[in-house]
Amino acid sequence: MHGQGIIRSSEGTQDLPQNAFEIPLFGQINLYTERDRVKLETEKAIYTIALH
Repeated sequence: MHGQGIIRSSEGTQDLPQNAFEIPLFGQINLYTERDRVKLETEKAIYTIALH
């Protein structure tokens, strides 16, 4: 992926360190769409991608 983003965790929110980000896709993957967002669930994390 390419563009600006943030990371939200139990420790708070931080900007992505770079404008490029790779999401490792291993194991079970679930993908959902919601209006202007895509939600991607992997075994290790949940990613929400908002389209602007």
